[in-house]
Amino acid sequence: MVITNYHVIAESNGTIGVRNGYGKVRYVKKIVAKSKESDLAILELKKPYPSKFAISVKKMGDAYAGRKAIVMGYPLSFFLGAEAPAITEG
Repeated sequence: MVITNYHVIAESNGTIGVRNGYGKVRYVKKIVAKSKESDLAILELKKPYPSKFAISVKKMGDAYAGRKAIVMGYPLSFFLGAEAPAITEG
């Protein structure tokens, strides 16, 4: 499963691809859940990435305000480029 922002998939007309930090693309089998209000979407991949590229749900822990997070994405890809993701920690 992959979690992303709703606005990323909102205007998709079919095929959705997910690219990891190494440039490997996997395609989405289905959108499991989505919320425009929360700007979140959960996607199920047709072929999962190897487990070494994933974080198990057990290791994620509970979310709370102020908890550390790492976010990876391609903001402003038309301007900043789509070759390498931006990674932010906070």
